[in-house]
Amino acid sequence: MARRHDDQELNTAVPTDFNRIYVGSLDYFAKPADVKELLVGANLNSFQKIHISIDPISGRNRGYCFVDFPSHQEATYASEALAGQSILGRVVKLGPCVPKGHGRSSRGDQSSAEFRPVFQRWGDWKGADGASEQKDGARFRGWNSPREQTEDQQGPYAALNRLQSYSNKDSTRIRIDGLDKMIDQEHNDAEIRSFFSGFDVVAIGKRVVSYSLRSTPGNHHHCYVDLGFPEEVDRAVK
Repeated sequence: MARRHDDQELNTAVPTDFNRIYVGSLDYFAKPADVKELLVGANLNSFQKIHISIDPISGRNRGYCFVDFPSHQEATYASEALAGQSILGRVVKLGPCVPKGHGRSSRGDQSSAEFRPVFQRWGDWKGADGASEQKDGARFRGWNSPREQTEDQQGPYAALNRLQSYSNKDSTRIRIDGLDKMIDQEHNDAEIRSFFSGFDVVAIGKRVVSYSLRSTPGNHHHCYVDLGFPEEVDRAVK
């Protein structure tokens, strides 16, 4: 029996009824379509959905995703069939996704249950045709226009649409420099929101630092923020 840092016992037994697998060691710029290509190439066409996080500003994933199958048997077979396979040149890591409440921490977002991000990166992706299941406003609306924040404007479809349609013309994007190292996305989200109190914040990117400044003392991290209106950028800078 393994132990966590808080000395509580951790059940490491693998469940025998899982139908979701963990796919890790992803290239950060791998898209849901790349994961689907891997599955189809291994004749795993029965997959139901890919649960993945896509940053709406950088386009990066979290380095892993989850794939659901109709049954435990198909999920087990998928883990075996994908062993040694790669996406964008990186060999993926595989494992069962342990359901919450099974006695161990599940892989995934560790944010608190009360946290409601400005943009929900995690969501289900079912393939190119799955976008048609969303409302037209979420799929086709221009991202530089005033928004109506709804649940179906979140997740990988909305993030990918945002990346494809974003233009520097009438840009609503602003960069914040001089930040300290990010603790986690929840903390970053809360702190950036406090800076932009009174503004229509659409999305907050991950806080990063340039490679050349990683070993330099001081606060050198930055992140990008998308506002709802181009006019708000000048007002925010002032």
